[in-house]
Amino acid sequence: MRLSQQNRHSQSRLKSVVLLRLKGSLTLMCLLTALQAIFFLHCRSQEPPLPQETRWLF
Repeated sequence: MRLSQQNRHSQSRLKSVVLLRLKGSLTLMCLLTALQAIFFLHCRSQEPPLPQETRWLF
């Protein structure tokens, strides 16, 4: 009986550690995606405007 309780306790600790790591990696991925979007928008704003006749293609 006692071994079963220890097993459940270690399994719940393992689940919480996995969830914390997953949450941390998702937060990092969201941060990297946001930085990529900001960089993309910044680079797009530095480009010269397209000529009027080709603007509708993009």
